[in-house]
Amino acid sequence: MDKPILSVVIPVYNENGVFDKVFPGIFKSLIEWNKNIEIIIIDDGSTDGLAFDVQEDFVRIIKHPINLGNGASVKSGIRAANAEYVLIMDGDGQHKVDDAIALVEKMNDYHLMVGARNFNGSSGELHRNLANKCYSYLASYMATQKIDDLTSGLRCFHREKVMELIHLFPNRFSCPTTMTLGMIKLGYSVGFQAIDVQRREGNSKIKIIQDGIRFLLIILKVATLFSPMRVFIPMALLFFSTALFNYIYVLIESQRYSVWSAVFFTTSITIFMIGLVAEEISSLKLKKEL
Repeated sequence: MDKPILSVVIPVYNENGVFDKVFPGIFKSLIEWNKNIEIIIIDDGSTDGLAFDVQEDFVRIIKHPINLGNGASVKSGIRAANAEYVLIMDGDGQHKVDDAIALVEKMNDYHLMVGARNFNGSSGELHRNLANKCYSYLASYMATQKIDDLTSGLRCFHREKVMELIHLFPNRFSCPTTMTLGMIKLGYSVGFQAIDVQRREGNSKIKIIQDGIRFLLIILKVATLFSPMRVFIPMALLFFSTALFNYIYVLIESQRYSVWSAVFFTTSITIFMIGLVAEEISSLKLKKEL
């Protein structure tokens, strides 16, 4: 078999009875589009009796002995891929093959293409859509580029470029977050294509509170790694503004100098200086790795 033009990575976990409904349609549509592809299914330690009856030689199944997380499955798929382009999509019926193919066809212009979901539409739960919008706004500030969808699992990218970042990917559900911000901060072109997400088959594995906090921490972690001053400057300004307001208020009300003003002024300067050091460390780390 010739080297495939596209590697399709599909992570699954405890999707018994669901994946069997979804996979045949995905498989048929992808092969009709182009026969020179490979499909890599990652079974992330399923315990519900999930089994795969696949005979085609261009379909590979990689099994994790235990559940390592969605991010770990994505990393296993990327490392096992043979094609220049890798397409990540879910095996639960949320993503349409037509949307996935549309991302692939733009790979000549972008290093990463992300399927941007319509958070104002009817797909998905209201609180989850609201959280995703907040994450995207925060990430847009951190990356200094508009990010339409930070956490979408449907994405296509140049494998070689993403391999530069793969060691930073967490094992759980924040892998898309790290990939998107990392690619932008390294100067690679990242595009977004509007997609409509269908309601998934079965139950979601995402825990709203726990994974929501984890997503937020990952955004801050990646931003601190690639652009620390975007985190430290707002904090320094917050303490400086508080110090200035406190100084003026106490001076007018009591005609004296506020000790707390000195504390806040000192704290703001300290945070700013730490940010400068972090910025230099970040630059040196990236130069070393790249």
